[in-house]
Amino acid sequence: MFSGNWCAVETESRQPKDPAPPQLKAVICKEASTECEKRFGQILEAVVLAGSLARDEGTFVGKGQDRWSALGDAEFLLVFQRNSPLPGRAVLKNLEEEIEGLLEAQNVTCPVRLNALHPAHLWNLRPAMDSFELRSCGQVIWGDEAILSLIPDFSPRDIPLEDAWHLLSKRMVKQLAVADQLVEWASPSTEAHYQTIKLYLDMAASFLMFSGAYAPTCRERSKRLSVLARNARSVDEYPFPLFDFASHIEACTRWKLSPDEDPPTATRSHWDTAVVYAWLLWRWELARLTGADHRLGNFELIERWFEREPLRDRWRGWRVVVRKCGWPGSRHWPRWARLLRQASPQLWIYAAGSELLFSLPSLSTSCGRLAPDAKWNRVRDWLPVGQHDLTNQRARWRALASEIVRNYQEFVAETRLPLGSSDAKSPSLLRETQREAIPRMVDQEA
Repeated sequence: MFSGNWCAVETESRQPKDPAPPQLKAVICKEASTECEKRFGQILEAVVLAGSLARDEGTFVGKGQDRWSALGDAEFLLVFQRNSPLPGRAVLKNLEEEIEGLLEAQNVTCPVRLNALHPAHLWNLRPAMDSFELRSCGQVIWGDEAILSLIPDFSPRDIPLEDAWHLLSKRMVKQLAVADQLVEWASPSTEAHYQTIKLYLDMAASFLMFSGAYAPTCRERSKRLSVLARNARSVDEYPFPLFDFASHIEACTRWKLSPDEDPPTATRSHWDTAVVYAWLLWRWELARLTGADHRLGNFELIERWFEREPLRDRWRGWRVVVRKCGWPGSRHWPRWARLLRQASPQLWIYAAGSELLFSLPSLSTSCGRLAPDAKWNRVRDWLPVGQHDLTNQRARWRALASEIVRNYQEFVAETRLPLGSSDAKSPSLLRETQREAIPRMVDQEA
């Protein structure tokens, strides 16, 4: 474990390097707070800026003629009065589009994400990397300035290590959304390059959590990783040579904060190296979490993690699948029942994502084709919903990548948003349907 008396990083995170992003941040926050106040003012307690913009680590690229484009999104939490109903997803989506339109009129392209919640959500937050970052770096841009003090005070030592492994697994799945560019294009787009940068930076965050040196900002993580690299006692202590890894993270951090300066290499080898680091780190963390032999195969390692997943998490995840797929999904019930016995949809999606991602570097020597074996049809069957035919060798991996990303977005990402949605129709009937459907699904398989 890492030891040391680290000072708070909040002050440093408020000192942006590039003169352009602070002005853009002010424009984005002004439009968001103004429109949210217009729409919900009487029942709204606070508007909180979260994510990279709150850390003053947003990434903006110039598009010429004083136009700017954000590579990430602007995240806002709308905290409503305790007894007020929360707006549904459709209402929030409409408001997001309005704010984005106002920003476009000012030559700023920036996706906006709004999440609605009650104060109780904040004081019920459990120790996690996201909630630690929100408490440390979140900024109230409108309303009750003390609202974030409702978040329980905890340290990184209180955060379960599995949270860091989930961060890595989510980022690996998201990487598949741009993998076709990184594998096949001679010159990947800025978005694809940015996603690879994000993979490196999330690997750093995940690794530092396991090493006892986690910090909520990219700047501070890069510094701490460099300290660890200089003081590493043994190569065997970590999953890879730390000095080289720290150099990659330093270059990626520099590019994220100033993307028009000193770009790290955007070659195919940069992407391949990122996947190798992800593979080594993913295996090292699973071995640490489960106590399993590090010589086990990838799927054998995650199977050990399956065994530790609480039954309630499996049931909760498959209830989401049943609800979203409705009765037409009943044709999948026998397969879902088999999957339910081992793991939640989330872990199955992570397993599929890791199997594919770790195989992609080999595509450069196989003309973009996955090996024609039954493995990939089996991996597709790990997903709650899979529709593409994987018999076409050249299109096989792209179809599988698309399915993995789609399943993640539908059954994991949307269900993990920090809000309580009022979109549900006939909630009592919906709960009854879920309670009845899963036992029937299991009975049908039996």
